[in-house]
Amino acid sequence: MYYGPKGGKFVSARHKLARAKWIIHSLEEGANDWIEKNPASVVHGIDPADGVETVKLVAPMLPVEIPLSCGEALHHMRGALDHAVSAMVEHITRLQDRRV
Repeated sequence: MYYGPKGGKFVSARHKLARAKWIIHSLEEGANDWIEKNPASVVHGIDPADGVETVKLVAPMLPVEIPLSCGEALHHMRGALDHAVSAMVEHITRLQDRRV
């Protein structure tokens, strides 16, 4: 699957979004594999101190790559927004310069 940019005024924003989409796609595959290999379990019990029933979800630690990839994807999406706004400001400024 190709997530590349097409060009135009927003080409740098499209580059950032393409990178974010690629990261998210890879993250989804990796997370699904990890979930299949490391299922969570539910543990029921009674607290001996006060007799209250407890339910715990026990799951192994996430690999560090998963939250890091999430952060990287968000960083690229925020960068795409910055690039898009910059392109719009540049375009509007040029239009205003022509009117003067």
